[in-house]
Formats: sequence, structure tokens, C-alpha cells
Amino acid sequence: VLFRSGTSAGAMETEEPPNLGFVDQITQQVVLADTNPPSADPGGWDAVRPGARARERVGRQRGTLSQPVQRPAGMDRNQMGAQYIDLRRRFGESMHRAKVLMTEGNFRASERQLTKATQYSPSSAQAFFHRACCRIMLGKFKGAIKDLNTINDTLEPEPGLLLQIYLLLAECYFRQGELISAGRRLTQALGLDPDNIPALLARGD
Repeated sequence: VLFRSGTSAGAMETEEPPNLGFVDQITQQVVLADTNPPSADPGGWDAVRPGARARERVGRQRGTLSQPVQRPAGMDRNQMGAQYIDLRRRFGESMHRAKVLMTEGNFRASERQLTKATQYSPSSAQAFFHRACCRIMLGKFKGAIKDLNTINDTLEPEPGLLLQIYLLLAECYFRQGELISAGRRLTQALGLDPDNIPALLARGD
């Protein structure tokens, strides 16, 4: 893989770490997304319900956090329903706060809110994706890679999101000096969008 001029392996020793430019562009899209307060039915909610397909899929990968919820002794169905409504509300509030904090450039606090969101809804691809953006901005590339791989491996992302995942993975690997892995992710991105100009330029095509 031949990266564009100015982003070679030799540049890794400069004071300002080189980058492919994807994270700034994608994070800007996240920041510009709707930051209105959550409604009674917040978008992006796909929290775990007993027997839900999302929980079954995630449960194969994530262990006890995503095990089917058992009704505690003495708790009736109405109480269980209220518990899920509360989780939905908390998820929506955490996502909203995280987006607002991102607009303010407070990525560390946003990361904390998004961690809460992933706990309230372990199958929310958006929560993991937004947290990955924050982690890249904070220089936490290994954590970002883990979040992006969680989405890719367990949450069946839509093609548009998958393209962004590959671009951000390329960014993470590149910033860590893993140029071969970065090149592979760029190739995967171009497999989804052969005319993606930023990816073509980054790869040096």
C-alpha cells in the first residue's frame, strides 16, 4: 500500500502525528447530527429484551452483560416493562448528552456518557460508533478499534456505517504505525465504495 504524500511511515516521528483525515470528517458529521433533547421514544434504541434477536446475537460475543434478563422474584410484568422504559429513557439521555459534549469539544466527558449508553443498550451500533470517534480524538486507538470491531463483528452494521467503520479503522491503524493493517481497511472501504475519493487519495491511488 502506498499512502499519500506526507503520510508515510517516516513521518511517524514528527511531533504532530500524521493522520488520514477521516476522523475529523466523520466526527464532524456526528457533531452536526441532531442534538435535540431525546423524545419519549429516542432514536437508535435497540436495547435488550428477553429473547430479542439483537440480544441473542450480541450474547454470543459479550458474555454475562448480554444474557437474557430473568424476572426477579416478586417482580411482575408491569414492573419489568417499567424497567425497560427507564433504560430507554436513560439511553436516550446519555446519547443526547454525549452529542452535546462532542459539539463542545469535550470528548472525554462524551466518552463517559457513551459508555453509559452502551451499558443501557449493548446492541446500539451508534453508541459504540460515537464512542470510537471520541476515543480516536483522545488518542485511545486500541479502545476505538475494539469498539469498531464490536460493531462489525456482532451488530451487522448497514453498508453506509460499515464504510465509515473501515475508514476509521484505517485511521487507527495508520496512527499506530500499522500501515499494512491500515491499507487492508482502505481496500475494504474501497470494496464498498470504489469511487471514494478520500480513501483513494489516502492509499495513494
